[in-house]
Amino acid sequence: MRGVPIQQLAVLSMCLVARAGEFDFVDESSCDGRSVLQFRTVVLGDTPPRPLDSTDGVPPDAKYGLLPVGADAESALQLVWNADSADAPLLAIDVDQNGRLGRDERFEFDQGKVEVLVQVPTVGKRTLVLRRASASDGLLYAVRGYMSGSLAIGAAEHRAALVDGNADGLFDGPGADRLWVDLDDDGHFDALSEHFLLGTPLTLDDGVFTVSVDAAGRHLQAHRRSDRKGWLNLAWGRAAAAAPESMQQATVDLVSHLGELTSVRQATGAVQVPVGDYRIASLMLQLKDSDGRVWEYQFAGRGTYDHRVTEDAPTTVEPLAGLEPRIELSVRGSPGDAEQTVVVKPTLIARSGLYLAHCSVRRPPDPVATPTQAEIRLLGQGGKVFAKALSGFA
Repeated sequence: MRGVPIQQLAVLSMCLVARAGEFDFVDESSCDGRSVLQFRTVVLGDTPPRPLDSTDGVPPDAKYGLLPVGADAESALQLVWNADSADAPLLAIDVDQNGRLGRDERFEFDQGKVEVLVQVPTVGKRTLVLRRASASDGLLYAVRGYMSGSLAIGAAEHRAALVDGNADGLFDGPGADRLWVDLDDDGHFDALSEHFLLGTPLTLDDGVFTVSVDAAGRHLQAHRRSDRKGWLNLAWGRAAAAAPESMQQATVDLVSHLGELTSVRQATGAVQVPVGDYRIASLMLQLKDSDGRVWEYQFAGRGTYDHRVTEDAPTTVEPLAGLEPRIELSVRGSPGDAEQTVVVKPTLIARSGLYLAHCSVRRPPDPVATPTQAEIRLLGQGGKVFAKALSGFA
């Protein structure tokens, strides 16, 4: 047997003590000598996507964005970023989500990075790691840590690790999060043959397997993949039927209850998929308006597995059925305060659980898209505008 470093033996023994399929969180930046920090770009804009009660000390040319950690739009954290502040780059994150930027929510870079402890719903406290983008004034972010345990595949158990590939603090992101499996049990994860995108089937000598996992990444289970297939149709409702030429592109990601990811990259027609119960994980839709502009809508969500595909008859899925705006209103401040803040949070959500996470528009042939926002107006009698603000949907 080849020599194995003491550190790897410690991790290996921890995996084998735990029951197969039950994983533990390891708060480290690397696993098996490789970084698990999967940095993503922070999408920045000129206006806050959510209301801020105070912008004291924030330069007028500051940029604003959201860190989409957690399972839904409500858990995303708002940040303020200015790369050209006089003393040092300004970075502020509304960690407690109260619409204010306290002194303890402003951070300084230490050796080129910032580490911020935040609460991620369903999984607990996690450390965000932020650094400046090398080729621009932008920001990159990642979530530190990975899940470690032992995975039973067929009759064998193997050391495994689950890596957060889309920096949302969760571990069930199909097509984004990474699964590492030590298939030859040599104490190492081979970079080519033992790394898999979550949601893709694992083709092994004794069969093809899929892996299902919960959002916290604590429970993994391998399933032998069936060869049975069924047909799935996408439908888009009356709007697309009235103007089918407006639809430029559509990509729908569906995940089966056994963990397999199926990406449907066509607007209409039927596709063959493995039989099973599916949920819609994400949707990208491009529509062209009468002025020639292309609008891109990105929807996310965690719906239920309510689309059953069988061998008997085609299954029709309408991702945006029941799409409607929802408005959440709240007031910050007590009735006796001189000023109160009305907080308006718009959400565009479908019956499937998909919500509008991002919207942008571009005019061909320009390849650059501009993020869009909703304008919210507070009206009084006679339609008088008391206040107005811009808001993102997420």
